[in-house]
Amino acid sequence: MFEPERALRVATILTLMSNPPGERRQPKEGDLAGIFDVWFDGGAVKHDSVISVYRFLDGSTAVTGTGPRFSVLIQLPDGTFVEVKDRDRTSLPGLALMDFGAQ
Repeated sequence: MFEPERALRVATILTLMSNPPGERRQPKEGDLAGIFDVWFDGGAVKHDSVISVYRFLDGSTAVTGTGPRFSVLIQLPDGTFVEVKDRDRTSLPGLALMDFGAQ
C-alpha cells in the first residue's frame, strides 16, 4: 500500500544525500554527535572505502555503496527498511498489464 508520509520521508532523505545543505567538516551546536566525515543541516555522513553511512536527525539511517549499480538502503525511525536501487532496462513488473489509455 502506498504511504504518502513514508514516500515523502524517503524523498527527503534522498534529497539530503544528493545535495547536503550547509555541508561542513566540523560539527556545530545541535549536530549529531559521533565520528563523521561531514555534517550537514539534518544529518551527517561517514565515508568508508566501499560504503557511506548517513545518519539523520529524525533517527533515519541510509547506507549506499560503490557497486556498479546505484543502491540505497534506508532504515526509518520506526524500523522499516526501504531500498532504492537501479534496475536493468526491462519494464517494471506489471507495467505491461496496465492500460494508460494511450491512443
